[in-house]
Amino acid sequence: MTPSLGRHIIVNYHYIRDKAQTPFQGIHACAPDLFRRQIAYLKKNYTIALFGDVYEAAKQGSAESMAAITFDDGFRDHLEIALPALKNAGIRGTFFPVTLPWEGKIPAPYKLHILLSHLPAEELIARFEIYMKREGREGAIPRDHRINEQRRFDDALTSNLKETLMRLDDETKTGFLNEVFRSLFADEAAETRKLFMTTEEIKLLVREGMEIGSHTHTHISLESAPADAQTDEITKGHRFLEDALRIRLTSFSYPHGRWNDATQHILQALGIKRAAILGACAVEASTSIYEIPRYDANDLLV
Repeated sequence: MTPSLGRHIIVNYHYIRDKAQTPFQGIHACAPDLFRRQIAYLKKNYTIALFGDVYEAAKQGSAESMAAITFDDGFRDHLEIALPALKNAGIRGTFFPVTLPWEGKIPAPYKLHILLSHLPAEELIARFEIYMKREGREGAIPRDHRINEQRRFDDALTSNLKETLMRLDDETKTGFLNEVFRSLFADEAAETRKLFMTTEEIKLLVREGMEIGSHTHTHISLESAPADAQTDEITKGHRFLEDALRIRLTSFSYPHGRWNDATQHILQALGIKRAAILGACAVEASTSIYEIPRYDANDLLV
């Protein structure tokens, strides 16, 4: 059983699917049955509220235990598994979709997840190092230690591959991933439809009373991106959603949970009032409104 997570908490989900039955073995998924148990646990022990409401309760020092449930990236899992479970429990959630899939393209991190479902990390690392050598650049990836100890859910090789690609410039990263992806798949749009919700399906979430926030267009790491690139990424994803859904969006989730000082100024200029990070801790009265922490589903042991 999960020890006390705190009085005001937010739990975040990505993939929700039975890993034994999915062709995407290179992912970390929360099993549907576990998801439903977690929802039941949260409803029993907390008042379920929306993302911003939990922050406000913590800020005001409310004695009421409150939890919010969020979903990053806009996966089909959220429509097919999460939405029915939320409706059955009579609760609402906050969804942060990326918008590149609406163009029939898969964001780089998820393209890598698909590749890891078909090729071992060692082979992808070898291909990456060959690719970088061909480009006349250094590209060795360590095998004997982790680059980033905060990557909690991957083996060292997979963790280092992901971290290396995330730190690369977008052109190099995209070039490598597209080269390998095209060697395995002829139709990227078809693969996109297998993983992500369409515009119409996200509209359905809104009609069902769910909250929507933005999550950039292509899911880049904002921490290392120049301010102009961040502005383009954040604004494009934000405007795509607002124009399609015809609603005002005021919440944001940082891709990879990473940002820098410029990021928060961009959010403020767009009228975004609050933003979610990772953090694996409760929301406190001292929490910054642009750095609201969330637990990962793996932290909720029920």
